[in-house]
Amino acid sequence: MKRKMFLLTLCVLLLGMAPVFHIQGVFAYTLDDLLNLTKKIQNENPGIDFSLKTDKDEYKVGEDVLIEFKADKDCYLALIDIGTSGKTIILFPNKWHPDNKIEKDKPYTIPPLGSEFSYRVMGPGGVEHIKAIASVDPVLSKIGSLQEELKQPIETKPEKGQVFLSMKAPGAVLKDIGIEFQKLDPSKWATKECTFKIADAGTGTTPYPEQPPTSVPPGIKPTEAPEVFKGKDGFYEIRYDSAKWRVAPRPGDSAEKTFNHKTGDANALVLVPPVQASVPMETIKQAFLEIIKGVASDVVVKEDKEIQINNTTVTSMIVNGKSDGNPYYFHAYLWKGPSGVVEVVGSCPENVLPQVSDDIEKFLNGLVITKP
Repeated sequence: MKRKMFLLTLCVLLLGMAPVFHIQGVFAYTLDDLLNLTKKIQNENPGIDFSLKTDKDEYKVGEDVLIEFKADKDCYLALIDIGTSGKTIILFPNKWHPDNKIEKDKPYTIPPLGSEFSYRVMGPGGVEHIKAIASVDPVLSKIGSLQEELKQPIETKPEKGQVFLSMKAPGAVLKDIGIEFQKLDPSKWATKECTFKIADAGTGTTPYPEQPPTSVPPGIKPTEAPEVFKGKDGFYEIRYDSAKWRVAPRPGDSAEKTFNHKTGDANALVLVPPVQASVPMETIKQAFLEIIKGVASDVVVKEDKEIQINNTTVTSMIVNGKSDGNPYYFHAYLWKGPSGVVEVVGSCPENVLPQVSDDIEKFLNGLVITKP
């Protein structure tokens, strides 16, 4: 896959400088590409009567979904969900049912009834697609790209609804499934698709569910952050997990330090613009938005609020945009005080956000102001 590098220029009114930093991303298949690939996996004369539905036709971001399915024959099944952001997950097989074989006329649900976990809508708003591919023979076990995906560890984080396997190369898997199944006798297999609408919880809200209330103080615990990066001016520190982040060889023209995620699919940067204390936070926020608008279209602010991090008030901004038609995610913590200004920015393509969101969040939460 081709890796694209973006050169971002911060055009700052009243600040008198133009810092530059880089964001890397991997783009292979767009949401439209994935949906087109699923349409090609189609059997007009199926030999299996397969039913598939959700408990509602429309959900709000953060709501739980119940999926029901059943087949009139013993068969082998892959159930794949393509989210509105392009995030693609394998719903079946799963941690409760690692074997992809289902029994004739037996009703199944995802998640299983009585389970402590959930399948949660992550957004953004739009139409979500679920594709079922079933066969009477174990053809799916012979598709190498799918088997490689199934070898990944499954996250178990019920508070985020992330208990299913997120696919690293969904386009390749869908393409391979289409090729193999077109070789089969139509009487031996079937497909089914269902869709549901996702409505954002409200104007200006983030499409990513808020974290549940917790008594744990904000920020990363020292035991969770073996490395500490101290800013050269001494008024802030960044605590981070060195197993997840690597310091880039060159920080960039404006970043005091740049960090690359171990997957190569996300970056984090620390910017320290030479701003006077009299410059209002609104100007700093607008400067951050100018960065995004310089490389992305359809820029939408999904979060703009003050939060507490390590006993310090910072502005949290989440911005979504599109670059070359591909959704991108940016999250920044902005702080301004008598000692200076610190901007900590995490970013990644939205289709890899499920894999790196926790690490980006922890990195941002590692900001400590040592000299307000």
